Amino acid sequence: MKSIIIRILKQLINEPRTLALMLLAPLFVMSLIYLLLEDSNYTPKIGVVNISNQLVSNLSDNIDVITLLDNVEVDNLLENNELDAVLSMNNNTLTLTVLENNSKTTKSILLIKKELERSMSVCFETHYLYGKTDDSYFDSMGYVFLTLLVLMFTFIVSGMSIVREHFSNTLERLLMTPMKRWQIISGYTCGFGVIAVIQSLLLLVLTVFVLKVPIVGSFWLATLILGIAN
Repeated sequence: MKSIIIRILKQLINEPRTLALMLLAPLFVMSLIYLLLEDSNYTPKIGVVNISNQLVSNLSDNIDVITLLDNVEVDNLLENNELDAVLSMNNNTLTLTVLENNSKTTKSILLIKKELERSMSVCFETHYLYGKTDDSYFDSMGYVFLTLLVLMFTFIVSGMSIVREHFSNTLERLLMTPMKRWQIISGYTCGFGVIAVIQSLLLLVLTVFVLKVPIVGSFWLATLILGIAN
């Protein structure tokens, strides 16, 4: 099994294009996704509870506004993505509730605050069910794309290598040796797994330290889990 791992690693190191596809291409794609998700022309959709008609009318200029009843389940509407935010009035205090902070909710908050500053003087509070105030949409979805990129490029490169070895009869020669099938499978898995861990490390460094996506927990544990999972 050890010989297979060493052979796989040497094979990848001696193929610069394959190595670049596995290590550098995910970094480029991740950066491209970051640039694409940074700006959005999305029109926020908010629900209002006990809000004056004048304020609702003013908000409707830039936001899709839906009037809700007092007993409506706000959390369910937010979690089902039916609304981006809910603005309510209680004891002369306006409260804006959102599921988490992303580009949609950030735009909603900015538009609502701007309108409130223009219309009235009120106490304004914002509550997030998840996330922080300065999180962007990419901050919320970055790790989803990260996992998919690692999985996709690892699958592509490992699949290409196995197909190439099948046509060169390398696999057939391995099967004729005293080596057991599980040893062969484990050798290939560990060989590509080493590259997957390196790939995960590079992507996490880019995501956390360059693109500034927040992380909770151990950076090295996240790298290990991501490498093993892929």
